[in-house]
Amino acid sequence: KINVKFVYIKATEGGTYQDPHYKRNLREARKKGLKVGSYHFLRTTSSIWLQFLNIMTHIPSNKQDLVPMIDVEECKNWNAQQLQDSLSLLARLIEKEYGKKPVIYTGQNFFIKRLNNDKITKYPLWIARYGDEPPCIDYPYTIWQFTQKGNLKGVSSKIDLNRFAPGVSLDILHVN
Repeated sequence: KINVKFVYIKATEGGTYQDPHYKRNLREARKKGLKVGSYHFLRTTSSIWLQFLNIMTHIPSNKQDLVPMIDVEECKNWNAQQLQDSLSLLARLIEKEYGKKPVIYTGQNFFIKRLNNDKITKYPLWIARYGDEPPCIDYPYTIWQFTQKGNLKGVSSKIDLNRFAPGVSLDILHVN
């Protein structure tokens, strides 16, 4: 049996995109009694300032149960240093706006190749590594996404399933 404690819902992407289903998904998750967080998909095609404005406009800080999450999966237009500097700036802006450090989500290999430094690792890390073995990185992770093929009663599509790192609880994600 799956014990669902929280859900993160995509809200924004890059400098201009807003998920058209965000408000409905937020409302429906809350109806089910879930703690809800919102996430932003970082794009290397628009400035961090535009992306932050998109986040602030569409993810109101006073309507969040959980800290925002930044989903980082690409490095098409920036080198690793530019990505790290930009992600660090966005994380600091979000922390100032929401009062708590955001979570940074990425895959294990992407983290090792592109994000493995002190600027990034001072934030809670949510690492995707599918299979039975937990993430193997040089820094502590907060959450491990172990599959994207989970089943949940009442949900027609496959879902991501995650586990907290040993000794970590949902409290680390609460806004206040």
